Amino acid sequence: MIELRKMTDIELFNFNDLCIAELSEVFSLNMLEDDAKKKAEGEQYSLLPEGVNTTDHFLFTITQDRINIGSIWFAKLEKKQKYIAFIFYVGIDENLRGKGFGRTAMEIVEAEIKKIGLNTIRLHVLKNNSAAIKMYKKLSYTIYTDYEKYDIDDPGNIMEKLL
Repeated sequence: MIELRKMTDIELFNFNDLCIAELSEVFSLNMLEDDAKKKAEGEQYSLLPEGVNTTDHFLFTITQDRINIGSIWFAKLEKKQKYIAFIFYVGIDENLRGKGFGRTAMEIVEAEIKKIGLNTIRLHVLKNNSAAIKMYKKLSYTIYTDYEKYDIDDPGNIMEKLL
C-alpha cells in the first residue's frame, strides 16, 4: 500500500542533495557546471529556510509497506491573486519506476492538496521526460503557458490540473 509520510529532518538532508543534483543538471544546460550547482544550492535552501517546517511547504516521503520508495514536495503559492499548489519535486526510486507508484503517489497528493483547500496544481517537467509527461497527461494535466516567465528555450513545460 502506497502512503505519504511527513518527511523527517534526516530525510530532508538527503532530499536536499538529490534536488540540488537534479536542478544542477537542468541549470547546466544553459551555464557552467560550477555556476549551475551554486544556483541550485541557492534556490533549494532559499525555498526551504526552515527545512521541513517551512510555512506552506509540504514534504513527504512516499512509502510502500513502510519502505521508502520516493519523495514528493509541493507548496502553496500565490499566483495572480490566486493560491495554487506547485509541485516542486516528485521522485520514485529508479528501480521501481514504471510500476504505477508515481501515479498512485500523485493521486494521494492531489487528495492532500484538496484537503488544504486548493483546486489548482502546477508542476514543471522536462520536455525530454516522456514517461512523466505521459503519466501526467493520464492524470488530466495539460500544458500551461499563461505564466509570467514563459521561456520558449525552457527545457521543460509547466503542466496544470484543475481539481
